[in-house]
Amino acid sequence: MEIEYNRVIISLLNTMLFIIVNWSSFRGGQTLGMRIVGTQIVMTNGFKASMITVVIRQIFYSYLVMMTVIIPPVFILGINGLLLKFHPYKRLLHDFIAGTMVVQKY
Repeated sequence: MEIEYNRVIISLLNTMLFIIVNWSSFRGGQTLGMRIVGTQIVMTNGFKASMITVVIRQIFYSYLVMMTVIIPPVFILGINGLLLKFHPYKRLLHDFIAGTMVVQKY
């Protein structure tokens, strides 16, 4: 039981650190890693994602990671794996929840 609580705490700390490190990058719909590989987060209608939308997307991602305490990780990873393989825009669960998608910027 203690291991599950540790996973939740680590996930929350990871989310806060991720947001702090990438705060200035969120305005452009990109994290630091996305800038390096040339991708960007946009809304599903093609408009630029707001900073708040990108933060909410990250929070949903962290929530899905925390859900592995309740739902077996294989289930969540399996759904994301299937979406990555078969969805035409490669949108994952947190993209569907936040109404976003990742596109090539260049």
